[in-house]
Amino acid sequence: MLNRCTILERRLKPPCTAGRALAFAMLALLTFDCAFLKVVIVSAAARDRDKGSDAMQRMQEDMHEQQREQQRQAKEQAREQARQVREQARQQQKQAAEAAKEQAKEQAKEQAKEQGKQQAKQARDTERSQAERSPASPRASNDDDQAAENKSSSAAGKGDAKKSKAEKAEDDDDDKKVDDKRQAKQNIDDRPPATVEQWLKKLTAPSPAANEADHAKKDAPAASKTSSAKESGKTPDARKNSPSARPGGRPEPIAIPQFAAREILAINATKQTVNRAKSLGFKTASATTLSQLDYNVTKLVVPEGMASADAQALLERELPQGSFAPNQTYRIYRTAAGSENTPQGTSLANRAKSCGVDQCFASEIIGWKPELRSCASGTRVGIIDTGIDVSHPAFAGKNLDVKHLANKGRPGPNWHGTGVMALLAGDASSGTPGLIPAADFFVADIFHADADKEPASDTVSMLRAFDWLDTKGVKIINMSLSGPPDDLIRAAIEKLSAKGVLFVAAAGNEGPTAGPSYPAAYESVIAVTAVNKNLQSYRYANRGQYIDVAAPGVAIWTAFPGATGGYHSGTSFATPYVTATLAAIYPELVSKTPAAALQQLNYRDLGEPGPDPIYGQGLIVAPSTCRDARVASTPAGRASADRSPSVLASPTMVKATSPSARTEQLPWMSLQGPAE
Repeated sequence: MLNRCTILERRLKPPCTAGRALAFAMLALLTFDCAFLKVVIVSAAARDRDKGSDAMQRMQEDMHEQQREQQRQAKEQAREQARQVREQARQQQKQAAEAAKEQAKEQAKEQAKEQGKQQAKQARDTERSQAERSPASPRASNDDDQAAENKSSSAAGKGDAKKSKAEKAEDDDDDKKVDDKRQAKQNIDDRPPATVEQWLKKLTAPSPAANEADHAKKDAPAASKTSSAKESGKTPDARKNSPSARPGGRPEPIAIPQFAAREILAINATKQTVNRAKSLGFKTASATTLSQLDYNVTKLVVPEGMASADAQALLERELPQGSFAPNQTYRIYRTAAGSENTPQGTSLANRAKSCGVDQCFASEIIGWKPELRSCASGTRVGIIDTGIDVSHPAFAGKNLDVKHLANKGRPGPNWHGTGVMALLAGDASSGTPGLIPAADFFVADIFHADADKEPASDTVSMLRAFDWLDTKGVKIINMSLSGPPDDLIRAAIEKLSAKGVLFVAAAGNEGPTAGPSYPAAYESVIAVTAVNKNLQSYRYANRGQYIDVAAPGVAIWTAFPGATGGYHSGTSFATPYVTATLAAIYPELVSKTPAAALQQLNYRDLGEPGPDPIYGQGLIVAPSTCRDARVASTPAGRASADRSPSVLASPTMVKATSPSARTEQLPWMSLQGPAE
């Protein structure tokens, strides 16, 4: 096109001027068209270049996106493969642990079987050796066989020889049958129990050694109490450190374990400790700061499918620098409760403004005088129990400091705390007068209602109670609850005891063969058992070397919730009598330790002479006057601790000879005899 424009330009050069002007005009127009055409052509080429560049850029972007997608898919595949590897490793570890557990069980069973076989063989050998040595053994000496041998002929002797061989074979068969029976019984014993009832029976069943000891003690003369703690010069604390042998030579029973909540407590846990526990599968709650005890505790909820003991072992293994303890479960003592018409209590509206002789016999037994009610004025007394019915007439006009310290759930039933509190703080003009109503009382309600609507508590709630009562400056703490040994509780009690706080606790209502009950069995706690109006031991009271003192605790008249009153029985309702006695003489105590306090009291010896696992030092006796550390002499009419019937006719203790006779009502037992 450009070449064509050049040719036309050359051809259009005219020879004349006019023509030349026209030619120049045409040439200029043609030149403009050619230039415009050039511009159009160049623009089109530029557009084509731009389109090519855009297409190339889009292709590059598509390639980068594909590469990124491939990388993302590769990462996903790598993560999935790593997850599968971890899952396989966990499964392998789990299978290995289960296999090791099963192997351990099988080894334990095999060892138990082998041990049973050896014991059976030893017993068989012992029996045979004793039979061979015994002059009365049929094989060693038998009058009939000897007479037959003297009278028989040689032929008869051969027959006797054959007979002796037959008898020997028969004896061997009998021995084999005995062995088979023993082995079968051993195999049955080795099998895991199918039900909770079978497990409890197996757990509490006495061992063969214990049975042999019982039989040996039956044949031996009864042990004298001349070697008791009092005659040997041992202090009450020394008795708690001594072996807990049972009266009559019976060994200590196996304590049924208390199942703790599925929580582990971390003491003074750092942020790193808490985070590490979370990574191990534990859930955490906010820490509880105990300013008076000078530490804090954090609850760690045990992962599902893991036992509490295994969880604590895991934490101690993974966090050796930490300190951990189980959050134990505590219950109020089961009690024998009765009333005139209904277990819910009897209205006090139509009753006299003071209890009668059949209701206040407990104060008479220990020599408590009405003028002693003001002895504890100004003394601060703490109560760790359930809540109380503050609207009860027994507490009219009293400023009771009650604090609910349970960590979870709604408050539990308040009948137990109401009854215990009325024995201490009941107004003198009410139908349920108390022993020391002039004292200052601080009630720590640590119980909540569990799934069965029964009172339950835990270690953290008790620690919070100790911490709160210490801030209030209490001098004596009354406790009526039961739980397993707990190092955190023991340490807290020892710390407050070092400050001069006295702890008084119920010894327990689990029966004469039950093991020690805590916190009563701790060395820094005064353990109280219960007796009835005839000064006989409460038939459901615990026994053991940790028992310090006895007090009235059977058919005790006290307050029930809802402006009612009724009878309670149990070591829980004996404890207030010891608490009141200590509160009355607390300022006069030379040393504010349990051992010194017990030595400064006086007792009426019960049972055989000296301290014993049933009554401890004996029945406590009230002080003679206010602020007098000396105690009263034995009340009139009770100069000796004999077992003759009391002149105080308590309706609840009448033998059940007619439908109208009242006896102890035991809500957790379906069958029972008359109360002791």
